[in-house]
Amino acid sequence: MILLVLMRLHAFGLPLEPDECNYAYIGQRLLAGDRLYVDVWDHQPPAVFALFATTIALAGSDIGVFRLMAIGFSLASLVLIYRIVRQASRRVGGGGFMAGAAAIAFAFLSSDPGTAGEGCNREIYMNVFGLAALAALFALDDTAAPSARRGYVVIALAGSLLGIGSAFKTVVAVQWLALAIWLVWRCWRLGARRALTSVLVFAAGPAALWALIFGYFGLTGRFAAFYDAVFAYNIDYAGAKTTLLGRFLAFFVEAYHRELFLSAAPLWLAAVVAFPVLIALTVPTGRRARDTRSAAGSAEAFAARHHAGLILAYVLGSFIAVCLPGHSWPHYYYLLIPPLVILVAMTLEQMGRSVLLGESARLARGMCVVAVLWTFWIFVRQAEFYLNVPTVKLTDVRYDSRDWWDLAQAANVARVTDPGDTVLVVGPDPGVYFYSGRRAATRYTMMTGLDEPFPGYEQRRRNVMADLQRFRPRLILVVNPPFPELDRFLRQNYAPAGMHYVDYHDRRPTEQIMQALMDKTRPVPEIDWNWHRAFLSR
Repeated sequence: MILLVLMRLHAFGLPLEPDECNYAYIGQRLLAGDRLYVDVWDHQPPAVFALFATTIALAGSDIGVFRLMAIGFSLASLVLIYRIVRQASRRVGGGGFMAGAAAIAFAFLSSDPGTAGEGCNREIYMNVFGLAALAALFALDDTAAPSARRGYVVIALAGSLLGIGSAFKTVVAVQWLALAIWLVWRCWRLGARRALTSVLVFAAGPAALWALIFGYFGLTGRFAAFYDAVFAYNIDYAGAKTTLLGRFLAFFVEAYHRELFLSAAPLWLAAVVAFPVLIALTVPTGRRARDTRSAAGSAEAFAARHHAGLILAYVLGSFIAVCLPGHSWPHYYYLLIPPLVILVAMTLEQMGRSVLLGESARLARGMCVVAVLWTFWIFVRQAEFYLNVPTVKLTDVRYDSRDWWDLAQAANVARVTDPGDTVLVVGPDPGVYFYSGRRAATRYTMMTGLDEPFPGYEQRRRNVMADLQRFRPRLILVVNPPFPELDRFLRQNYAPAGMHYVDYHDRRPTEQIMQALMDKTRPVPEIDWNWHRAFLSR
């Protein structure tokens, strides 16, 4: 736990990235009385906005508050990983060594820069609920002959935890489905009725939670807006980039983020080996098959397959959940970090105690040595790609320092506008609103869903134009090309904000990346809007 905190402190001074700023800004607006999906719009489910709003209400909106929140959730993940691996190790006759190795490995990987682990994005919070559900399911053990009632309580708890996770991002439903299939396999020997009942109990928590969410937005007159954002739009968003098969292939060959696998390479490589090895170690063959048929060996073999099958299902469900959105953003991959840490640790434990490999004390000690070397290798890679990189350059490769750009331009916006002014950013940069303390002139904080490939874009564009008439912005930062109606509105009502109203690309000085425009009837003081990342070293 100390190692994890020390690792994450290296990035403590970083600004929030655009998605994280969006959660924080919308959280602020919800506290100010705005209505989600109507007054402020995003295509994410409501849980992340509720979390950020609650955090702001309790502790304020300083960047450090959100960093501490992420540290707290990461510590919870670490404890759950330790508990899961320790319980699995005990079942095969091991001790706590692999659990400790898994905890230390996650301490180093928690802030992995390749998967945006050092930030405050949703996957950090989603992992806690997934791991908690996994820990609950690990507690199921027929060998101890628990009552059906107690087993159903555990299953209901696990399902409810995954339901909460799905309120952060709906792809958690895929993790739920993978674990539901495992649950059927596990309970089938007790009868088809028991298996079906277990799955229904597993589904009860998520069903009740989503019924409450649907009911809330229905009763508040926002059901259509909620459904359009969270379901209809997301389906189109997932299919906009590639085919269904292409999404899974893109996981391995995503060209836009070549650095994604580099910093955590020891984990990805070990997981590729561990997944088939764990399957091989848990399939009854030879002597293990004979032991399974004996009364003494049946309970132990069943528990071993139970735990191995559970983590394999969780890994597979997490992999599909990462691929389904159809966009290989680095933070998506962070959903796999905890499952793969558990997978590798469990595989090493089972290898050290496998009859197939010639079970012996020497073999067990050898696997412990492998675990130590693997953990050290993780640290070396994290030191190279994370600890030895200056904080101001951590996000250069991943997002071209967009977090620092948002912070710098927000400071410019705050300098030339008044607190009561509204502003508009034509692009995916809600950090300008969050850091400047200025209200967005439209509900679409990231201008999401306004492009023609997305069904419903016409209505969203009409909404934008209506918003601009209601909250006429004093200042507009044009990052992405405006759609035709907006472009005409800008040409008629706005002018360059001074002589130096253009921000040029750092490495291509003639390329414009932003124009600052001011309301002709309410001009702003003239400043130089051209920002260069070299300013960070000053």
